[in-house]
Amino acid sequence: MTGTDLSIVRGEKTFAQRILGFFGNAFVNVLLILVAVFWLVPSIGLFITSFRSSADSASSGWWTVFTAPAQLTLENYANLIQNPTIMGSLWNTIVIVVPTTIAVAVIGSLAGYAFAWIDFLP
Repeated sequence: MTGTDLSIVRGEKTFAQRILGFFGNAFVNVLLILVAVFWLVPSIGLFITSFRSSADSASSGWWTVFTAPAQLTLENYANLIQNPTIMGSLWNTIVIVVPTTIAVAVIGSLAGYAFAWIDFLP
């Protein structure tokens, strides 16, 4: 028997089982959720700020939108769509990213097929 076989016979937990046991703990899960929410607060603030006017953003914090939701507007996004420079840049991004993503997926699937089914050893 090898060393890994002996650990299974003895009932010892593998490293992966110990990690899963640690992260399966309810306290750790709650702590990870709190860290994730705390980590997302700046992104949520930026997203909410994108719907506020410049004057509102300069005069108060983004969290005031919860007490006065009337300050939300789509004017900033309308201005972006009407800007030809931004729309040209967005179109260039789409023209580059879509074919590249498709090419990577096709080449990766071909490589995966090769690794799965072709015998590389003589």
